[in-house]
Amino acid sequence: MKSRILAERARYLKESDKGVRHMCRIMEEFAKEERGEAKIEERIEMATKLLESGDMTEKRIKELFKLTEGQMKAIKERGAVLA
Repeated sequence: MKSRILAERARYLKESDKGVRHMCRIMEEFAKEERGEAKIEERIEMATKLLESGDMTEKRIKELFKLTEGQMKAIKERGAVLA
């Protein structure tokens, strides 16, 4: 590595117990965040299908899936694009 500072930091994160624990914590937070985003996408996908089928009103879908106005708008736009 050309940068001595970067090389030292990488060595710390890979080789010291404290550095490894720090990286593990960061990766756990990253994984938790990714799972949360995936759950939101799943809810939006299900809400889109229900809205397209006409089985529920927009208001009811918004309540059941705990969606924001922005998410509801995106669902309507997605449905318009798919139609």
